[in-house]
Amino acid sequence: MGNNLIYRFLNIKSNKMFLEDNINNESIYIDIGCNNGYTALYALKLGAKEVFAIDANQNHVNNLKKKNFKNLTLTHKAVYLKSNDHVSLNKSIESLNDVEAYIEEGRDNQIPTITLSDYLESIPYDKNLIVKIDIEGSEKYISEDEFKLLAEISDKIHFAFHQHHFTDDNPYKLAFKYFRVYHSLYGYEVTDYLEIKKSNYKEVILTPKENPWN
Repeated sequence: MGNNLIYRFLNIKSNKMFLEDNINNESIYIDIGCNNGYTALYALKLGAKEVFAIDANQNHVNNLKKKNFKNLTLTHKAVYLKSNDHVSLNKSIESLNDVEAYIEEGRDNQIPTITLSDYLESIPYDKNLIVKIDIEGSEKYISEDEFKLLAEISDKIHFAFHQHHFTDDNPYKLAFKYFRVYHSLYGYEVTDYLEIKKSNYKEVILTPKENPWN
């Protein structure tokens, strides 16, 4: 089994474990970076009350819309620094939903943008949401205020870091500032972001620290 297949197996396994441990018939599941919808649809299968999913790849969103799933709300936008702008999809890895870091006018593949906070505010929810964030490097565009917001509204988040797409450690530092961080498969707490950065895994479970914004 090649490395890519091993990673894919771990990715699917950790996502399934996260959902099976947390989804019930009262759950509102938010899938930020839904890709082909495999976690969003699995959440529905497990009985989630509602699922909201967003992705930068128009093909993924269109394919899911064709299936007309009940209680699934889809959005085609890219999580970015500001809303109502446009970015371009990196076509070399378009299937992975990777958003380039620059704005470029006049390309055929133009993607509308939204900040994470604006997307969350567009969703009717109470606290204690179940959230997955896997946006292929665009986590570098999540602000500190948005990390605070996530800690306030969600008890548990399945979060993927893509360190090859950002040059500084800010996404790690903000995650560790506002959340307790656990290995997604084995459940042990990780206390140093360098352990994630230097390791072979990227997916973690975030649970908010008590009043981290005080």
